Amino acid sequence: MMEQVVLSLFPKGWTKEEILEKAQNIQQLGISRGLNYRCVESGQFLRVGLVQHPFYSEILEKKPLREQRILEIGCGFGIDTRYLIQQGVVKENILAIDVAPAFIELGFELFEDRELLESCFQIKSVGDEDFVSFIRNEFSGNPIDLVTAFQVLHTIPQYNEKVANDVYQLVQPSKGIFMGITQGIPEEKQEPLYFDRKGDPRVAHTKQSLTNMLKGAGFQRIKMQFLERHTYENGWTGDTDTMTDIAGRRQPLAFIAFVE
Repeated sequence: MMEQVVLSLFPKGWTKEEILEKAQNIQQLGISRGLNYRCVESGQFLRVGLVQHPFYSEILEKKPLREQRILEIGCGFGIDTRYLIQQGVVKENILAIDVAPAFIELGFELFEDRELLESCFQIKSVGDEDFVSFIRNEFSGNPIDLVTAFQVLHTIPQYNEKVANDVYQLVQPSKGIFMGITQGIPEEKQEPLYFDRKGDPRVAHTKQSLTNMLKGAGFQRIKMQFLERHTYENGWTGDTDTMTDIAGRRQPLAFIAFVE
């Protein structure tokens, strides 16, 4: 059953059935435009990552949401950013970025709120050399309290360390937080698992490999928790080109990292 919090993000008066029909249309448009990600293929874009995150309450302990400056990396269709604004984050204090223009454009089509929220979204790659300076400029040099990355890191193995280092630079002045969910493997190993999905490189971290990466970037306190793995008829578990027993056991890994 769709969570009530998701229904509340759509225009008033829309029924659950109307939202699902709209979402299915957007899903097909996304796939036709090359958005070949599980979050699209499985309908995961209708789930708010923050709500399912086991450490969400910890970002509220620092200061009220309305006082926080927040960056969302890999926003997809933008449901988490819309949820944060609904919860009180000031529009001028939040920025959602994605490398794929189709995600942002279809997000506006899905929620029908371009006029209200267009200023909150930007097309930007974490791989860009000017990423840190670009983000700082977007926030007018003000310190950033929270950076989120939901179902992002496993899709960009080539940029994982850069993301960790860049995010640390962004949140260090405010002693901020980096939190997200990525694909992990419940193995006691120091190194992550690299594999392919439909020809695209992927990475699944162990708790130790992700901890090592975040500590290497400068974060001092880190917490993690594996989440229940959901299986969907339309491909959440999916096949990979290099499927092995260990790759088949991967599951969502929630993390939160603090600057102290």
